[in-house]
Amino acid sequence: MTLIIAARCYDGCVIVSDSRQHIKNDTDIRYKDGYIKVLICGKYVIYNHGYNRIDNKDWKLQAKNLTPEVDNPVYKQIQEEMKSKPDKKAFYVFINKNELHEISIEVGNGVKYINHLPGDRLVSGCGAKYVDLGLLIDLNTKKYNKVRADLETTFLNAYNNQSKANGKEFSNGYTIKYLLS
Repeated sequence: MTLIIAARCYDGCVIVSDSRQHIKNDTDIRYKDGYIKVLICGKYVIYNHGYNRIDNKDWKLQAKNLTPEVDNPVYKQIQEEMKSKPDKKAFYVFINKNELHEISIEVGNGVKYINHLPGDRLVSGCGAKYVDLGLLIDLNTKKYNKVRADLETTFLNAYNNQSKANGKEFSNGYTIKYLLS
């Protein structure tokens, strides 16, 4: 239950993310807004969608141990942990000006690496179906301020599209993280 739009731009990268947390257990589904899904860690901006726990704690507490390498033992730990949870998929995206990687972890399919290059954008989460990518072209030729404005407009338009469809996949509250080179 999320919408995250990430973009590589001429002078770095920028990510806009909704702040809704989808809390699911065996008998109940709840939503809580105000959750931060994106952080800067080393040379990457990192975000998670899907199952967002490591060792039954918020994934951000282990962010320094996350890498875009498929053989990172943390990912096997997450896969094992998800076996007893309602959520069976987790994704971690690593982005900077020159790189755009994703690690996919699924209980039944293992850990996989996805290289999204040469792409300059990535739309993640079930809210993606509401996104019109019309403003998000040739992002690697545009500077941060322009890309940030286009991402915000795209996000807000997606929220309006969701509202018209009576959806509730993501909230209108959002955060922006960026890393400039």
